[in-house]
Amino acid sequence: MEKGLKAYNDFLIEFEESNFDKHLKKQLLDIEELFYDDVVKILREMDTVSGVVQENDIVEIAARVDEALLRVADDAGFRVSVSAFMADFDKMEEQVILLHEVINGIKPASAIRERADSRLKFLADKTLYEMTEGGMRQYFVEQAKDVLFAASEFGYSITEAENLLREKIRTSKNLKNKTQYYRYASQVAADAVQGYAGQLNQIIADEYKMTKVRYIGRVIKTTRPFCRHVMSNLKGVIESRELTPLLKRFLSDPKLDNGMKPNTDKNNFLTLRGGYRCKHNAIPIR
Repeated sequence: MEKGLKAYNDFLIEFEESNFDKHLKKQLLDIEELFYDDVVKILREMDTVSGVVQENDIVEIAARVDEALLRVADDAGFRVSVSAFMADFDKMEEQVILLHEVINGIKPASAIRERADSRLKFLADKTLYEMTEGGMRQYFVEQAKDVLFAASEFGYSITEAENLLREKIRTSKNLKNKTQYYRYASQVAADAVQGYAGQLNQIIADEYKMTKVRYIGRVIKTTRPFCRHVMSNLKGVIESRELTPLLKRFLSDPKLDNGMKPNTDKNNFLTLRGGYRCKHNAIPIR
């Protein structure tokens, strides 16, 4: 069992990284550059005197930034890239099926394929929205507006404003300076991978009435209290009947709920696990 669990965990870690690099890494940089160029154009068309931005109509500026968002969010190439990222999730189905054949002695292929399609479609739509209009509005638009409004109010030079925009909405090519949007989109991609794997495992847990959860992954310095407790004190095994009180104990204590999602319960634990960016995996077993 341990060999099969390790192979599955290693696969998910590698798949999350390689699939992101293959389909989204360059595309995220390109989409940031596209939006940056649009906003810089707005900046250069603002009223200036000797290269210093004067007071401008912020309502008009806001409207133009919103228009730039719509152009970027509807970029066909980026949408294709996100769809391609999700299309590779079939590989996860294969690994989950193989895992449970090895550790539980079952053949869950038909159960997964009958119920996974609708869940994948919902997840794909959710991921696309969060990476485009949802995330871009929060991390592109508000950042750009803040810079342009400040330039108008405080009289920044065009050069100063461009530098601020570059810092806020363009990730450096070497990835040393990652924007909030790039970090957010990376998180969305990671959550999609782990979330879908969790949903596949939930299908199996429900179909085969699994009674335990095997928690796998490493314990490191930054491991959260919940994950550390499960891995160290429970030896990586949670009885299904003990899951609800265990979650309640950790979620109700501000000292213990670090990074956990507050809506975590027995019905979504296989998907949410230890919370944001959790590197552990929860596998239903007999």
